Amino acid sequence: MKLKVFSTVIFFLFSGYKLWAQHSISGYVYSLQDSASVQKECSVYLNKEKKLYITDAKGKFVFNDLPNGTYTIQVISSDLDKYAVQTVVVAGDDVELKMFLDVRNTTLNEVVVTETASDFGFTHMGAVEGMGIYEGKKSEVILTEKLVANTATNNARQVYARVAGLNIWENDAAGLQLGIGGRGLDPNRTSNFNVRQNGYDISADALGYPESYYTPPVEAIERIEIVRGAATIQNGA
Repeated sequence: MKLKVFSTVIFFLFSGYKLWAQHSISGYVYSLQDSASVQKECSVYLNKEKKLYITDAKGKFVFNDLPNGTYTIQVISSDLDKYAVQTVVVAGDDVELKMFLDVRNTTLNEVVVTETASDFGFTHMGAVEGMGIYEGKKSEVILTEKLVANTATNNARQVYARVAGLNIWENDAAGLQLGIGGRGLDPNRTSNFNVRQNGYDISADALGYPESYYTPPVEAIERIEIVRGAATIQNGA
């Protein structure tokens, strides 16, 4: 009878020791750039026990019921670099960690996008430029630097030669006045076009006497924009 009692006591003593040896590892995940910023929804992996925990809104994780031993913890995040820490769980003590992750920086290779900007100084306006919409509208752009023409003499026939539908009239022999007409209209002194320089009207009176004050020299012009059709309404023409 006494032997049975002794066996029962020994069994309960060892059972209690096994229960007391269960501990926990907990901690918080922070950003290395901002120690006050917690990182939520990070995957925390406990290698030895093969347990996975997702950090909560406060950046906290916890692993319970761990026996004594050495554990490796790894944190994985889509925006941050991996961080691994090794810790030893001591009998009778729980472990609390603070883990800091660095932002994942990736250096990409250079990407060069090439496209034909113009065809011998002649191109078209983009779909949207500034406050204007030119998608599907009839518009041309002349890039004077790439133009194959004698720009020193303001030769209008050479400058506007590739613009379809223009009537060019040269009657002053000096290039001082520009004579351009469109759609069969009279080209005399460009009376059927609204001439602007840098967005400003250079005509004496756009409605009464539409002759421009002067013709800017082609060598001083970077680009010439010719807008026709419905797109001209945006400029009040």
